[in-house]
Amino acid sequence: MIKNQPRHTIAVLVDYTDTEFQRGILSGIDHEARQRDINIIIIEGGLIKSDNISKMRQNIIFKLAQSGKIDALILFSASIGMYLTDSEFEEFIHPFHDIPIISMSRELAGLSSILVNNNLGMIDMLDHLVKDHQYRKFLYVRGVAGNYDDEERIAVFRSYLAEKGIPFDKNSIIQGNYILGTAMDAFEEYLADNELDQDVIVCANDEMAVGIGRVLKKRGVSVPEDIAIVGFDNFMNSRYLSPPLSTVSQPLFKLGQNAVESACQQLHAGKSTLTIYLPSSFIRRESCGCCGMKSVNRLPDISANHPFDEESFCRYITPRLKDSVEHSLSVILIQHSQNDIAEAAKAIIHSFIHSVFQNDQNIFLELWRSFLKSTRRFEQDYIILRDLISTISTIITDKVSSPENIFTIQEIWKCSVDYLAKKCVMEEKLSNLDLDIDGRIIDEIRFTLISSTDIEEYLTLVQKAISHLEIDNCFATLFDDNSVDSTLPEKSTLLFGFKNGTITDKNGSMKKFNTLDILPKECLPTDERFSLHIELLTTSSQRIGLLCADFNITKLRSIRGFRQVLSNSLFSRNLVIQVKQQQKDLEKNIAIIRRTMGGFIQTLQQTVELRDPYTAGHQRRVSELARMIAQEMGLTKQVIETVRVGGVIHDLGKINIPVEILNKPGKLRDVEMSLLRTHPEIAYEILLPIDFPWAIADVVVQHHEHLDGTGYPKGLKKDEILLEAKIICVADVVEAMASHRPYRPALGLDIALEEILNKRNSWFDADIVDTCIFLLQSGKYTLS
Repeated sequence: MIKNQPRHTIAVLVDYTDTEFQRGILSGIDHEARQRDINIIIIEGGLIKSDNISKMRQNIIFKLAQSGKIDALILFSASIGMYLTDSEFEEFIHPFHDIPIISMSRELAGLSSILVNNNLGMIDMLDHLVKDHQYRKFLYVRGVAGNYDDEERIAVFRSYLAEKGIPFDKNSIIQGNYILGTAMDAFEEYLADNELDQDVIVCANDEMAVGIGRVLKKRGVSVPEDIAIVGFDNFMNSRYLSPPLSTVSQPLFKLGQNAVESACQQLHAGKSTLTIYLPSSFIRRESCGCCGMKSVNRLPDISANHPFDEESFCRYITPRLKDSVEHSLSVILIQHSQNDIAEAAKAIIHSFIHSVFQNDQNIFLELWRSFLKSTRRFEQDYIILRDLISTISTIITDKVSSPENIFTIQEIWKCSVDYLAKKCVMEEKLSNLDLDIDGRIIDEIRFTLISSTDIEEYLTLVQKAISHLEIDNCFATLFDDNSVDSTLPEKSTLLFGFKNGTITDKNGSMKKFNTLDILPKECLPTDERFSLHIELLTTSSQRIGLLCADFNITKLRSIRGFRQVLSNSLFSRNLVIQVKQQQKDLEKNIAIIRRTMGGFIQTLQQTVELRDPYTAGHQRRVSELARMIAQEMGLTKQVIETVRVGGVIHDLGKINIPVEILNKPGKLRDVEMSLLRTHPEIAYEILLPIDFPWAIADVVVQHHEHLDGTGYPKGLKKDEILLEAKIICVADVVEAMASHRPYRPALGLDIALEEILNKRNSWFDADIVDTCIFLLQSGKYTLS
């Protein structure tokens, strides 16, 4: 960056960051950006197009690349646009046409593209299989039909065999779709109908080769003794298989480096459409039939040895080892230039020779330990480094004459390979230990975060987790609209921001900002570069917001676990908040309903009492006495409320009884009594269509039923009668007998209580009777 000019920011659109392909390229991008003092924003957003909705769900955040903060764009085109045609891809990138765009692993018209010449590595591998192993019968496992890489690989495969005059049957092609499980299923189907008589299985990627190897092992077929297997991609698992997988390596790190370099050139010199090809290379291991362990232990042909001094021996041997050693080191020293690799190869070869001629194995072992220590940051390949030592040992063994020299070579080989094995195991253990510790940290906060509803407590827990995970800068934002659709919400809210492990501004939390700004301006540093990794906070039903954290290639899996915990906890907090708000709204609505219902019930009550002045206040008093009985009995609030409301309108049915009968001063005739006794059913018909929150209609229609079945209108008995109706029945009898009626004066409270006591257990429930008598005789309730 030129002094006093603003620091450029490059955005990277990637589908996933947890595969070796993506991590390899991202390592190169991050390394080169640091060297050039460039800001990097890695936006992880799934696939642009797919039949699988879950694989597309995150692509909404690709729109963040439209932020005014972005100066150039790097696309993982082959992966994010796996199912896009060129015209569809052109439509996708149209919003970004004002800035330089670099396409990775896919050539797109009008863009600079960084590609790998996979043909070189594929041809080298096929050359090795045909020339060195004499294989003639091939089985090919291809990837996704129509995919650019897959079509290219199978075309090279067919062309090579045709050139060498090797026949190939189209029935010897298995469709594996680049997926381990799919390849296993397809291979099982093939074996069900075909004899396995091929020499070698060529797989279009390592993952399918792993699956094919598992099927063979289950069937008792040995690799490479019975059949050889090769893959493509050189993923980490390929080196740990048994036997280790021969494969083709792509220069992923250099892909990333070249992408940043191309973006910087365009930022300074203007947009271009330059296409850069990088070579792939064949990595020979044991699954193809090679075995580096055997050669060094064979006895040398002493008669072929020539007496050399050390200096002339170096001049003689170095050219014969140079290409092989440099090739091996290029796989290990991925961040080094070709000159650095050549110097390292020369130093290793000369040190080995010097150690042999001095008969002092420690000379080389000291350099070897120093070399392995300097490469600890890179992914070490035990097989390649072991075979490097084996190659040097074998070639030098063939040319030395002294038994002491041969012994020294064997000791160097044994000690250096032993040290390499121990170091690789230790590095792997340390790596796994770090992942395990991060996993336990995430597990420890998982349940406490999900159960935390207090924002201060929540932020404290998050801060501890971020600190323990050794993330310096981390931010979470919430979308104002979290519905699952194809649009990016216009506004977001900053939930929390931690810079250098401490919260940026407690008062700044919950601050609103434009979503396309990615973060509020005070969150991102202006005086130093940054590498930011952005993922979507999401659940299966909601897009919640964004998690923005320092990009660290060794922390990607931990960040992913933390993001999932954060997503789930925010979803749970949102649910709790929504439930609480709904509860408040419900309580508010219930209060409104109660007031409305109360007014409605009061209107019904007054309507009845206007037609029957003698019963004015009767329903109210019955309601109050019934409510007190239910309360004294310790019944639930719902029962108490049902009794209260039911008591207020228990005689509603009398609205349909002629006033002459209601106000008749004398004894009613049988026909008049029969008509009066219809009032519970009339009330039931009136109340039934009304959606009360209580069983009011059933309570009212039963309030004249008796335990022994002598009541009306249905002659119900005992448990057939609702408890609320039993309570109103007792309260109704006591209030009616204690009050004046058109046909008689008040009988008095004592007579009323004597009546219910005499019919205790026959007409009336014993507990209700006892409670009513206690209330009225103790003075806890007085009929007004």
